[in-house]
Amino acid sequence: MPSPELSAQVECGKGRKASSGTLTLSNDQFRFETEEGVAFDLPLSSLPKLIWHWYSFSAAFETTIDGKNYFISFMPRSPGLGTWYGSLATGRMWRAALEGRPIPTGSSIFAKLFIAAFWLLRLFFLGCALILCLVSFGDSKTQLNRILMGSMAALILVYIIMFVIVGIQSLRTPKEESPLNQ
Repeated sequence: MPSPELSAQVECGKGRKASSGTLTLSNDQFRFETEEGVAFDLPLSSLPKLIWHWYSFSAAFETTIDGKNYFISFMPRSPGLGTWYGSLATGRMWRAALEGRPIPTGSSIFAKLFIAAFWLLRLFFLGCALILCLVSFGDSKTQLNRILMGSMAALILVYIIMFVIVGIQSLRTPKEESPLNQ
């Protein structure tokens, strides 16, 4: 089975020493190119052992090629949640291709659970803020405090309602293919 055609922007190295480059898999050739030039270009059949660390969730691997160590990460430095999620998907896709397995479709169960826990945690904290505003509203002695706490509680309630509506809509609408997966 021939390998799929893949290309991704990656970081090579750890910490501040990391450099950017392009990792490609094409015609059973595994290639990494940086601004300085081609770091390695070898047939997939002669690819040395890749170590996928548990803490990278398949978004990074480590290998030694021609005596030089490479730590390749699909995760850019300081990613946002959307970038983080896309990098995990890209890493899963690359790992499957490099291990000769079919490329996965859809999200991993870990990513789905993380996103659900993140949303529930946000709702929990918003609910706590709403309860604190309502308690302060009830205990307020001054009219100004009642107005401020009441309007704050109303704003938080509107935000919670909008947050839930957007969440439900995002679950119902099909997602477009990410440019990272091409």
